[in-house]
Amino acid sequence: MESFQIKYSEGRNLAIIIITMMLVIAALVGVMLFVFMKMDIEGDIGAIIFGVIITLCSILLVVAFLVMFKVKGVVSFSENLIEINFNKSTLLYKNTNIKIPFSNIKNAVLENDTYNRKVISLSIVAPSKTIYLAPISNDENDNFDQFWNSLDALIQKYNQSQKNTGHQIQHKSMYEQWWAKLLAIICAVLAIGICIAKIVDQDAISTWRLIAFLAYTIPFCFIVYHANKKKK
Repeated sequence: MESFQIKYSEGRNLAIIIITMMLVIAALVGVMLFVFMKMDIEGDIGAIIFGVIITLCSILLVVAFLVMFKVKGVVSFSENLIEINFNKSTLLYKNTNIKIPFSNIKNAVLENDTYNRKVISLSIVAPSKTIYLAPISNDENDNFDQFWNSLDALIQKYNQSQKNTGHQIQHKSMYEQWWAKLLAIICAVLAIGICIAKIVDQDAISTWRLIAFLAYTIPFCFIVYHANKKKK
């Protein structure tokens, strides 16, 4: 049985964390504005204090939520089964042992994320969820490739044995999913709209915010386009 040290995460938990984080930050902004109004803090000093506090709190929240989002463990596989054991239980991942038979996998693929980090994406049938397995560090990318190749060989063997049953494990990138295409379209439209607004009115959005937004959206849109073009 081959094994590998990994970081484990789930797509739905990421969505929950992002939504929760946005709500917490929005609530924090509301509380800060109320406190500033009560203390009668105005002008540039108030704006600077407000900006520093919100920035620091936002950074702390992001770090805290990201720590909750991922958990370290070991993934191993044998014929027709993937097993994951966490180093410890967390608030989001209380069960420290997960066994996934090949018959419960809808899609399995090795891909690179927006920042060129290796990720194995597994779409599970029941309970319906998508899990992500990544090496502890980017230094392990080559070994992670070898681990995937060994796992993929068993998946191919399983698919051959299941030709008559109709169940086949697909190799479909997350960037080929409908939600990724929709998100890429939305990001592209927003990027174009913001750029036009910036050209029409230089004060519509600050230059650094525009650059930061484009730095996230352009790589994501390119990866989605490239992944879907490659399949045609």
